[in-house]
Amino acid sequence: MKVFLAGPFFNEEERERVREIAEVLQDIKGLEVFIPMKNQFKPLEFGEERWRKAVFSNDVIHILESDVMVAIHDSGDKPYPDSGTMWEMGFAYAHRIPIIVYTEKDTVMNLMIAESGRAFVHSLEDLIAYDFHTLPSNTYNGEII
Repeated sequence: MKVFLAGPFFNEEERERVREIAEVLQDIKGLEVFIPMKNQFKPLEFGEERWRKAVFSNDVIHILESDVMVAIHDSGDKPYPDSGTMWEMGFAYAHRIPIIVYTEKDTVMNLMIAESGRAFVHSLEDLIAYDFHTLPSNTYNGEII
């Protein structure tokens, strides 16, 4: 099973969260994981047009090749989720790729995200316990906007 791991990685807290979740998915769950943080086309200059097109195309291809997405809702020091991650979730949902939403923080979730997630996990322990073979559903029970 191939997992697309969507989430922000703009500060150390976010990068550490991505690393921890990737470790669970790869090492404990034995899943194949595409991690955008590790696929940023380093030879190209960050932000320039060729880099933007390469990163965007690569992410789109890997989302479409994935069986499931794990999307990190939490952003480091921001009170709102990362817009790129939210776009990736919408794209995955439109292509009928199940989305497992990972959220540790007690935040208010947008209705569209709350309804598009197949399941919600709130800790690494929840992620370890989640059955990626049957992909059981659960609903978001927190506050929504």
